[in-house]
Amino acid sequence: MKKVLLILFIILSFNATAQHKMIEFHAQNSPSTSAFRSIHMVNDTCVWLGGTNGNYCYSKNGGVKWQRGIVPGAEKLDFRDLHVFSKDRVVLMSCGNGKNSRIYTTSDGGKTWKMSHQNEHEIAFYNGIDFWNSMDGILTSDAIDSKPFILITNDGGENWKRLQPNSIPDLKQGEYAFAASGTGIVTRGDSEVWIATGGIHSRIYYSEDKGKNWNASETPIIQGTSTEGIYSFFIDENKRAISVGGNYKKIEECKGNVIVSSDSGKNWKLAKGESTLAFKECVLKLKKNIWLTTGPSGTAISTDDGEHWTEIDNRPFHTMDYDSMSRTGFLAGDNGSIVKFHFQEK
Repeated sequence: MKKVLLILFIILSFNATAQHKMIEFHAQNSPSTSAFRSIHMVNDTCVWLGGTNGNYCYSKNGGVKWQRGIVPGAEKLDFRDLHVFSKDRVVLMSCGNGKNSRIYTTSDGGKTWKMSHQNEHEIAFYNGIDFWNSMDGILTSDAIDSKPFILITNDGGENWKRLQPNSIPDLKQGEYAFAASGTGIVTRGDSEVWIATGGIHSRIYYSEDKGKNWNASETPIIQGTSTEGIYSFFIDENKRAISVGGNYKKIEECKGNVIVSSDSGKNWKLAKGESTLAFKECVLKLKKNIWLTTGPSGTAISTDDGEHWTEIDNRPFHTMDYDSMSRTGFLAGDNGSIVKFHFQEK
């Protein structure tokens, strides 16, 4: 029996070491001290970050050199999501109550900025944006009534209006969304979109027709208080979906923080190893059955489609993005922290 346990321990130790070696981390020389919660990679050379105090950072050479800027008039704002179309054209979304939720656009790489939209509803709080193409995009916000408050644009973010769906489920009491990493809303193809909610109730809303009609799926992720629920999700081309989150007031607690789906988020179940994963704010797929997740509790990797996770780095981050062609990505978090990583497939 002792020999069997020893062999099992050696195998598990070998697997853990191998998973650690899959990801190679390189800390970046960041020019900012802001907290970053939004990131978008166009490719392995062009990456932008959105942060607090009106800060944004970008690199045009894969992190060799970073530039920092502040959007004029936004010095007190927090950019929680962004979308980068090219090295010159960027849309930034700030969050906050009332008029602090705004949209800024640039078409010259940040030399000049335009406030294209400002929220006028006192209790609205913008959570995230995404785009289907260069013109058509969608924004999700905390509600101002019983329905999800969703905005759309058809001119690349210059103008926004409230979406009036033909059908959409009512929000439940205490149900809203988190502006944690820019990954709580996801578009795919020409018309599909998913939105995650959290709080007392945590669900996934889905539309296949650019928001004209919606349905909502229940999830088993931890929920029931205002700080619990889904903080991030990712859906791959094979209908595999993973959602992560938890309770940001209990970042080390491992209790129902990761759920998985095999039908693009229609039905969910707790991951088999859910009791070992702490609070996370961002998740993405690296390749095949290999996934990465990060948050204030550190970064973890899964090699079985999200069922089990191994912590590989204990530095706190809020957000990340990944370029599958080059197998490189970036993580970002508080105090201007930026780390580049490389996925080394064995």
